[in-house]
Amino acid sequence: MAPPKATQQGGSLAPLRSACNSLRLEQVSAAAWNGLREAAGSFTLDLNIDIEHVTIQKLEALTKCFQLACTPELGTELWEWLAQPVEGSQEHVPRVRALLVVLGQVCGNSNDLIGAAGAAYFALLMVEGADQQWNVLFQPAILRQILRVFRVLRRGDLKPKKERKNVEGTDDATTESMVVEGSKEGEKDEEDDATGGMPAKEALELLRKLSQFFLQRGMGSSVEATAMVVEEVAVLMVRP
Repeated sequence: MAPPKATQQGGSLAPLRSACNSLRLEQVSAAAWNGLREAAGSFTLDLNIDIEHVTIQKLEALTKCFQLACTPELGTELWEWLAQPVEGSQEHVPRVRALLVVLGQVCGNSNDLIGAAGAAYFALLMVEGADQQWNVLFQPAILRQILRVFRVLRRGDLKPKKERKNVEGTDDATTESMVVEGSKEGEKDEEDDATGGMPAKEALELLRKLSQFFLQRGMGSSVEATAMVVEEVAVLMVRP
């Protein structure tokens, strides 16, 4: 006799339950969720959620759980479980909403973790049945923070370094020109810091995850997501 569905669900979702518990979803309030929704057009994202306990290992474990939900049966169980309120949440915030808030807070406030958080977010969007939850799952504020990471790929130091001219012996006009150019480089560095600059290798890996998402879901899966990605890629092309 097959075990009861509840037993099957508990077994198959045990790793996901553990991964979510480690992120302390119970701290997320309804106000934080509303803040995430309202931040759709903002370039910054701070939902006043503690993320000091979040680590790359915890986010990678979460990503793996989502990647394993690759069948309709597992996907259904996962969405049913995520739709339930977080244990210990005084405001009965659904797990999926609390999870998105934590991922959004990480993407908006941790340069060290945004790569792992972005990978977890893309993995969630690729879970079987995610298209039925799109109104909740697709959060422009989160995607915008992830996309801004790719701007590190347009930095001049990613190109092969050309020979540098010796500053000695240059005239005043040339020196002034170099100072102006240096000022522009400084402004670009400040922009990179403000947009969550990260090592190019990690940014490229995250870009690969984005590519996998569109290959699986299709460019037409979300008009808004496609528009945001095209806009950001255009920035990379215009300002290489």
